Amino acid sequence: MIMSVEPGSTPSFVPPSSAVDAVDRLIATIKPTRNSIERRYGVQDFVRRIITRCFHPEKVNAYMFGSVPLRTYLPDGDIDLSVFCLQEAAQAMRDNWALNLQSVIEQEQSSGNAPYKIGDVTVINAEVKLLKCLVDNIVVDISFNQMGGLVTLNFLEEINSLIGRSNIFKRSIILVKAWCYYESRLLGAHHGLISTYALETLVLYVFNKYHGSLDSPLAVLYNFLVEFSNFDWDRYCLSLLGPVPLKDLPNAKVEASLAPQNTLLQGDSRLAESLARFRAEMASSKADSGSKAFVIRCLNIMDPLLPSNNLGRSVVRSSFARIRRAFGHGAALLRCMAEKDGEAAVQDLDRLFRNTWAALRKHKPAAVQQHQQGPLQLDPRLQVPRHLQVQLPEQQPQPLIKLEQRQGAGQPLQKGDQQQPFHVGNGVAQAAVTPLQPQTHMHLQQQQQLSNMPLALDANMGLVNGSVHHQLYMQQLQLQQQQLLQRQQQQQCMVALQHNLGPILLEAAAGAGMSLDAFLSSRLDQQVAVLLKYLGLPPSIAATDVRQPDQPKPPQQGTQQHQQQHQERQQQGRQLLEPVADSTKQKHAEAAAEQQQQQQGAVLELLADKHS
Repeated sequence: MIMSVEPGSTPSFVPPSSAVDAVDRLIATIKPTRNSIERRYGVQDFVRRIITRCFHPEKVNAYMFGSVPLRTYLPDGDIDLSVFCLQEAAQAMRDNWALNLQSVIEQEQSSGNAPYKIGDVTVINAEVKLLKCLVDNIVVDISFNQMGGLVTLNFLEEINSLIGRSNIFKRSIILVKAWCYYESRLLGAHHGLISTYALETLVLYVFNKYHGSLDSPLAVLYNFLVEFSNFDWDRYCLSLLGPVPLKDLPNAKVEASLAPQNTLLQGDSRLAESLARFRAEMASSKADSGSKAFVIRCLNIMDPLLPSNNLGRSVVRSSFARIRRAFGHGAALLRCMAEKDGEAAVQDLDRLFRNTWAALRKHKPAAVQQHQQGPLQLDPRLQVPRHLQVQLPEQQPQPLIKLEQRQGAGQPLQKGDQQQPFHVGNGVAQAAVTPLQPQTHMHLQQQQQLSNMPLALDANMGLVNGSVHHQLYMQQLQLQQQQLLQRQQQQQCMVALQHNLGPILLEAAAGAGMSLDAFLSSRLDQQVAVLLKYLGLPPSIAATDVRQPDQPKPPQQGTQQHQQQHQERQQQGRQLLEPVADSTKQKHAEAAAEQQQQQQGAVLELLADKHS
C-alpha cells in the first residue's frame, strides 16, 4: 500500500517579462534548425544503408528514436538508432549483430569512398548492448530490437500535442537539457549521470504537478530545480503520479499520491487515456523478456510506461550529491534573477547560461550574433515564429537647416541646401535664395541623401550657368535623384513583401551561415548569390533576367567660342575642379550599384513567386 505524501509547494516565482523573452530567444537559438535536421537525417540514411547491406538477405531495417525525431536535441546531441528484423532472424542475430555491424562499418571507413567521415567505432557490452560510432562528427548509438524507444517517442510526442500551448513541453525540455548539460554537467547516462529519458520524465512530473502555474519554459525550469532539490530522494522513489516510499519497493502497487486538484493527468482524461494506452503497448513489447523487479539505486525514478524500470539507475553515488547541490544552486540563482528588472535580469540569465551561449557560438555563430544584436521586432498580425521575423532597416530623416539660417550664422553651404543656380555679376557670385517649402517625409530623405559631388566652381567661387561643368553637375544630380528614387521603390517593395519573404530571407541567410543583419549589410552581389543558392537556381539567372541600365549620355560640349571665353576663368579654377574627377568615378560606381540593386529586385520577384 502506498502512503499518501502531501506535495510541497514552490515559492512564488514571477520573473520579469524581459527575462521570459530572453529565455524564449535562447530556446529559439538552441532548438533544431532545418539544416541541422537534414544533416542528421542524411547521416541516418547513410547508416541505415550500411545496416541493410550488413545483414542482407535478411529483411532488416533501422529506425530513429529519442531526441532527434522528437526535435528536442541539443547542438551536441547524438542519433539513436535501433535495428529491427523478423522474430525468427532476431533470435539468431541477437548475440553477434554488433560485431558483424562493426566489421562492415570499419570496412566502409577504410574504403575512402564513404560520403561521411567515420570514426571511433566501438561496441559497448552494457545492459543494453550498443554500437557507438562517429559519423560526420555526430555520435550515433545503434541498438538492437529496442521497441521501447519507439513507444516512448510516440508517448512524449502525444503528450506534447495534448498539452499544446505552442509546444511548451518540448521547449521546456530543451531549456532544462541545456542547463543540465552545458551549465551543470548533469546529463549523460554513460558518465554515471542522468539519462535523457529520465530528465524528460522529471519535466513531465513538473507539468503534472504544477501545470496551473506554468506559463513559460523559465517557470518550468524554476519549478524543476526547486522540486528536485527539495525532494526526499533518500526515502522516496519519484513516479509520475507522486512519490513512492522506497520501503514498499520493489513490489509496491503505484497509486496516485498527489492531490487530484493539482495534477494534470487526473484533470485531463485524454492524458490519462494516453498514459494507459502506451503502458499497455510497452508491456506488450516487453512480454518476451519477462518481468523484472525494480532495482533501487541512489536516485530512483520510475518509468511512467514501465513501472519496473528505474530510470535513475545510471546515476552513481558520487554524482548524486553533486546533482542535488546543482539543483539547489540553480534555483537560488533564478530567485535572485526574479528580484531584478529589465536589463539586469537579462544579464543574470546570460550569466546563468554562459556555457550554453559559448557552445552556440561554436555551432550556430549566426544565430548568436542575431541574439547579441537584440530581438527582432514582432508584428502581432503575423502568425510567424519570433525567430523568422524580419526587421528592415529604416533611415530616419534629419532636420535640414534653411540656407538663410546658415548664411546668417556665418556657416558655409552644406550639401542638401536648397538653392538656385548662381549668376555671375562683375565677378562676384550672387545667389537667388528660395526658402524651403513644406515637404513630404520622402522628399526630406531625398534632400538629405542628395549628391556627394561638389559644386563646379569658377575662379570667383561661382557656378557658371550653362558651362560644361554646370551641365555635368546637373546631369549627375538628375542621375543620382533617379537612383535614389529606384532605391526607395525597391525598399518599399521589400517592406511590402517582408510579411511573406521574412521567413525565406532568414532561412536563406542561415543556410549560408550568416545572421540576418549580416545578410542585409552584405554586398548586393553576395545577397543575390545567397538567395539563388537557396532557390536552387544557377548564378547566371540574375544576369539573364535583369536589363542593363542605360548609360548616361556624355555632357554636350559647348561651342568653341564659348569655351574660349571661359578658358581663362576655368584655367584659374582648375585646382578647385579636381573633385569633379572623383565624382565621375563615383557616378560609375553608383551605376554599377544600381545594376546590382536591379538584380536583387529580380531575385525578390523570384522569391515572391516561389512563396506564393
